[in-house]
Amino acid sequence: MQIVLDASYLMEFLENPEWEIFQWIWENEPVAPCLLRYEYNNILLCKLKNSNKTINQFRNVIHNLSIRYIDIAGEEEGIMPLAINYRLSFYDASYLHIAMEKGIPIATYDKDLIRAAKEKNVEVIE
Repeated sequence: MQIVLDASYLMEFLENPEWEIFQWIWENEPVAPCLLRYEYNNILLCKLKNSNKTINQFRNVIHNLSIRYIDIAGEEEGIMPLAINYRLSFYDASYLHIAMEKGIPIATYDKDLIRAAKEKNVEVIE
């Protein structure tokens, strides 16, 4: 089963990889916009204080998740209204856009994204 994986959910998983709640990540096909790569690398830089060894360990775990990245280039016309109408960042709106387009759930801990997803009748995994 495909599920959109948001950066907030991915980071929580990295901090607590044994949690039963995250088992679905290994058993399903997580998808995300390509920008997830930039988001998680930036978060790792900030959280791990530029520790190259630790950053690479986390990056290896992420690579083993087999996330299928979706190119959102050219999708701006569908994403921007979501960002404006639901007061989301363009980044967060892109996750919602993918979930809506594919008709699949979204995994996130971002409160604004959860609210917008529920308003758009998108299933949310928290």
